[in-house]
Amino acid sequence: MMQKLFFIPFLFLIGFTKAQDPHFSQYYSSPLTLNPAMTGYTIADHRATFNFRNQYWSVGKPFTTGTVSFDKKLSTKTNSTWGVGILALYDQSSGGAYRSTNLSVSGSYHKALDADGVNKLALGFQASIISKRISTAGISFANQFASGGFNTDLPNNENFISKSVGYVDFNTGLLYEYDDEKNIFYIGASMYHVSSPKASIQSDGDYNLPSRYTAHAGARLNVGLNENELFFSGAYMNQTNAEDKILGIAFGLNLSNESSYKMMYLGTWYRFQESFIPYVGFNLGNFQW
Repeated sequence: MMQKLFFIPFLFLIGFTKAQDPHFSQYYSSPLTLNPAMTGYTIADHRATFNFRNQYWSVGKPFTTGTVSFDKKLSTKTNSTWGVGILALYDQSSGGAYRSTNLSVSGSYHKALDADGVNKLALGFQASIISKRISTAGISFANQFASGGFNTDLPNNENFISKSVGYVDFNTGLLYEYDDEKNIFYIGASMYHVSSPKASIQSDGDYNLPSRYTAHAGARLNVGLNENELFFSGAYMNQTNAEDKILGIAFGLNLSNESSYKMMYLGTWYRFQESFIPYVGFNLGNFQW
């Protein structure tokens, strides 16, 4: 059935190459795709994150996106810190007909604004190598229609489609953070695709990737007598005509005892005019999911 829809998948793929960046509903769990200034912004000395999503099952084979990242905080003699990190992102649609891979390195500097380091201002940069590829093996075209139906062994004659494109990209961001070791507040802004690199799959195309702008903020407050926690966060993203507005709250219940650290989180986020995003999380020692 899918092989007979020769025109619709082709238009879908071309349109997808010009769509907004892949991003996660739980954006706070993917800090290096949210703001390069969040590199090294962690309570621990280092942090590893893993994200995976499948979506849009109703339109056939789903979109699949995964990320792996590692970042580390480097302390200095003052209360200022450096951050370094690396990110790998994989994205595909239509059963692998469209694939994109991204390898990024990040750096940030978190400058203390007072002697105790309670207030900090961070500046981050990120450089990426991007590769996008289209495979027409599973797609049928009009000129492959023969008397017995579609024959994908015939040439599709779509010579204006390039099999792959690669380019270098740059991102940057700012972050203000307040941390008195009991309550935390942060607000930041970032710009991805600073140079708007040429990223057209079409051989004769002249498409430049539009910049993505993000503003985000969050807070963690200690509440109650048992060091329970209350979280707030929100984000606004804009890329050409695509907007994403998310706001949410979560409560962290402290289950710790003298021998271990345990937290359980329950909350929900709301993507405006679209959906609610429930959240359940656990923190056991150095691991959180």
